[in-house]
Amino acid sequence: GGARLGIPAENEVRLTGLAAGTEYAYRLLFEGAACSPIFRFRTAPDGPQRAVRMIVAGDTEKLNIGLLGAARLAETIKPDLLMIPGDVIRDGDADGYVFDVWRHVLSRCMLFAAPGNHDVENDGAAYLDAFYFPTEPSGSEWYYSLDWGNAHIVCLDVMERSYAVGSTQYNWLRRDLAA
Repeated sequence: GGARLGIPAENEVRLTGLAAGTEYAYRLLFEGAACSPIFRFRTAPDGPQRAVRMIVAGDTEKLNIGLLGAARLAETIKPDLLMIPGDVIRDGDADGYVFDVWRHVLSRCMLFAAPGNHDVENDGAAYLDAFYFPTEPSGSEWYYSLDWGNAHIVCLDVMERSYAVGSTQYNWLRRDLAA
């Protein structure tokens, strides 16, 4: 991560006004000087014109040979999205378990995740510090939904937030799926 290079490792940039289905280029700067190569990413297509290429890789906190191979394979597939359904990090280390392993994929695609038991340790502080997930329309980074081209994706928190009938998360999910 950036901290090893002497630059801040955690940054959040909110981009607005981007056109759907468009490729954009970006470069990281530190104190006005380029500190990365030029990266590219593509915004979500508008509507169902194109299928979505998605990689789903769970338990990234295990950091095993299979996962490392999957990250290398994902580079050749060039996915639109990387989904991690739980156990994203361990002991608060997002760099070692996600950003370092998936760096070539994440430089050009979006990452979305749902929390697992390792992610909610210490009230999930490390998980929420490392990642920025949509808060609309749920009002929570713990559970949310998004549309990406022809896919409607729902991420739930089944570890810490109730999903029992009548709970806040359950009621939100019913409204979201009915929309």
